[in-house]
Amino acid sequence: MEESIIKWRTLISTRKLGEKMKKIIPIISLIIMLFGCSTGYHPDGLTGGFSELQVANDTYVVKFQGNAYTNMDQAFKYALRRSAELTREKGYKYFKVISSSSNVNRSFYRTPVTANTTSNSRSSIYGNYGYGNYNAYGNSTRNTTTTFSGGDVYTMEKPITYIAIKLYKDNANGLLDADIILSNFKKEN
Repeated sequence: MEESIIKWRTLISTRKLGEKMKKIIPIISLIIMLFGCSTGYHPDGLTGGFSELQVANDTYVVKFQGNAYTNMDQAFKYALRRSAELTREKGYKYFKVISSSSNVNRSFYRTPVTANTTSNSRSSIYGNYGYGNYNAYGNSTRNTTTTFSGGDVYTMEKPITYIAIKLYKDNANGLLDADIILSNFKKEN
């Protein structure tokens, strides 16, 4: 009888786990879908993006920060794109890159360590009662297993690019044409 109770408990807990997994899997899928892609071209937000800081009337520092799925080259291209857009937004046609720098922000994530202990026990007691005497004998077995999981360390690398630009109305040697830069990105939209 005890074995049948254990079987029913196992079956019930397995069904509960299955019901929980039916709820968890869509949530995990949504998270992967939202955050499992490189940072797109958009203003700075939760997953990265571009921003700028005006440091003089015609001078800006443009920043693009990617997520762990964005490579350094893409971060630089997006910063250059934003520089060209900013040039046009401010009424200029040309810009000069005064300086630029790119680096990677590294962060580390350790998964939680979990321990799972399973214990099985079985007891049998036998006895007889007769004429005022009672004799009992039996045996008992117990098996306990503990497994540990997790504790893995993952490195996340997020590229970041800064470009300092000066804006110009008229063309001169060494200046970049904002319209030409932007024409390279029209295909990506």
